[in-house]
Amino acid sequence: MSHDISSIRLSRVTRRRSFLANKYQLHDVVAVGTQTELAAAHQPIIDRMVALDLATGTGRRAPSTSGVRSFVPLEVARLEHPALAKIYELGSDPKVGAFVVQEHLEGETLQQQVHEQGPLRPSDAIALARSLLEVMGVFHEAGLTHSDLTPSHIVSGRRGTRVRHHPLRELVASGQGPRSCAYNAPEQIMRLPSKAPTDLFRVAAVLHFAITGVPPFEGEDLDAAVLRGHRAAPSAHRPELGADVDAFFERALARDPADRFGTLSEMREALRLLALFSGYARHG
Repeated sequence: MSHDISSIRLSRVTRRRSFLANKYQLHDVVAVGTQTELAAAHQPIIDRMVALDLATGTGRRAPSTSGVRSFVPLEVARLEHPALAKIYELGSDPKVGAFVVQEHLEGETLQQQVHEQGPLRPSDAIALARSLLEVMGVFHEAGLTHSDLTPSHIVSGRRGTRVRHHPLRELVASGQGPRSCAYNAPEQIMRLPSKAPTDLFRVAAVLHFAITGVPPFEGEDLDAAVLRGHRAAPSAHRPELGADVDAFFERALARDPADRFGTLSEMREALRLLALFSGYARHG
């Protein structure tokens, strides 16, 4: 099995608890995305925990100091929303290349929650998806996409449910593709630019995990599974979900972006109606 070069480099660095940029002491990798790895780190000079977002494109190391702003849009660094982790700094280190310093979110990830406690109640899962659409809207209003949403990037804590930033530019521009992931949209696997439908697909894929306990696509070759579009209906995992839930995912996870929900508001309305007519609306 091949390993990403920067992933190997990062694992070696974290084992040594060494410093990046002479001021961030790396701890453990806490989340792995399709384009990035997120590592917990300590900033001794002000005694605070932070999270370092590092690019991990296949086969090549992350950009160096001269390229940090070419792969981290400043528009993303300036985004503000209560549900988004704050970005503190854009930096670089010879050991791992460019990285983003962001707020360390304390709490349990959706990945951990589902694995430890089982799928969410449908009403809670739908409410989560609608919240995620609101966060994606912050990116889209700025002319950007998130493109890397997974259950390990969603954290529930004292301040509610929040999303870790993964604000890296498309790595396909430099010939790098995203690592295989059960939440990749087909166009990402084909190395096409991410657009709003990409984020809608990934929100739906995360919702599928939250409501069934498994990602929508499984198998040894995840990329092939996503591109084929062959998957079990949600009701195959939880029969009580029914035909309306199956129909929602049939559209939300369509292989062709043109066959998905066209806008955030359209998908949000579909979720509202699904909750209403399937009896999954939250009360109180």
